[in-house]
Amino acid sequence: MIKRTLLALLLCCGFMAPLSATEVPDYYPKLFMVFGTLHNINISDGSLTIDDFRLRMTNNLRVYTTTTQFGTVQLLQEGMLLGARPDHQGIVKELWVLPKDYFKPSRTRP
Repeated sequence: MIKRTLLALLLCCGFMAPLSATEVPDYYPKLFMVFGTLHNINISDGSLTIDDFRLRMTNNLRVYTTTTQFGTVQLLQEGMLLGARPDHQGIVKELWVLPKDYFKPSRTRP
C-alpha cells in the first residue's frame, strides 16, 4: 500500500511534462504525468511499462493518436513514445501516442 501511494505521489508531483513545440491535436492534454517509451505491454494481465514505470491499465483503455481519438490497445507497439495520465490509484485509462520528434523534457530541475 505504501509503495502504491508513493508511486502515485511521484507520478502526480514529479513527472509532469509539458508538450513541446511539436504539433499535436487539440484533444491531447497539455501535461502528462508519465512520459516515455513503451517497453512492454501485457494485455492479458493489464499492465504496461513506460520507461521504468510499470503501470496497470483498464480493459477499455482509450488510445489517442495524432490521426484519431478512437484507437485501441492493439495499435500499441514497443518503442512507441507515449504520454499517460494515471488516475489517483495509478491506473491508466487513456494513452496518447506521441510523434517521434516530440521533445522529451528533462526530469530534473535546474
